[in-house]
Amino acid sequence: MTPDKDNAFKQISLFTGKICQQAGCQHPTQFTPGGYRSFRVRRKSVDLSSFVRALLAIELGDFTPASRLIDKDKPTAPPCPGT
Repeated sequence: MTPDKDNAFKQISLFTGKICQQAGCQHPTQFTPGGYRSFRVRRKSVDLSSFVRALLAIELGDFTPASRLIDKDKPTAPPCPGT
């Protein structure tokens, strides 16, 4: 794992966490450098195939899809069912 990949994964994690916060979810954003990663993504907040493509591209060393996903207009998520 390179520092560039760690940074890109951290940015994706913060991006998905921000969407959840906007929807009223209470779970914290989680990021652990290196190793296995897990992400929480709200349904209908981002295009799932674009999100997965961005994650796979980071693994392959291409940060363009992740940057595109983060830089485009921030989607709004439906309200969290627990709130």
